[in-house]
Amino acid sequence: NITPPVKNICPDVEKIILNEFAPVGSMIQFFACLDNLEKIETQGFDTSQVTSMQYMLSECPNLKELDMSEWDTSNVQVMSQMCSYCSSLSSLDMSNLDMNTVTDVSGMFAGCENLKDLHLSGVKAGNLRNINYIFYKCGSLTSLDLRGFNTSRVSTFESLFNGCYS
Repeated sequence: NITPPVKNICPDVEKIILNEFAPVGSMIQFFACLDNLEKIETQGFDTSQVTSMQYMLSECPNLKELDMSEWDTSNVQVMSQMCSYCSSLSSLDMSNLDMNTVTDVSGMFAGCENLKDLHLSGVKAGNLRNINYIFYKCGSLTSLDLRGFNTSRVSTFESLFNGCYS
């Protein structure tokens, strides 16, 4: 059993392997602030019972890439600040995720200044309410596929692309 946040248990971890790991409920700040984390292997990572990924990977300055495309996010409701301020993150694959229960993605990628390859094709996000600051200070992004993001229930679009200069 691992009790979040991981930083309290092994702050110098560089690689996390999530084989046969099936958390239940909240993963708020679970892997947050791991200064040396460079890689996460997620084969066998069962996220089907996770309801919140808020700040889950926030402030992991050495994490360079992540593939979430096989994650089951069908029960997740909150993804705000999930990958925020992962300043070395350059590639993130979230293609084909079922995010239809997610209502809050505010600041999800905020401060990911080196994020160049963000794969969102096939994402289904039909219940969004808060998307403020989602791409704030993502200065390296040059293109996005947001066709699966239904924003009809969003009332404000504050600073979505502020600091996106590429």
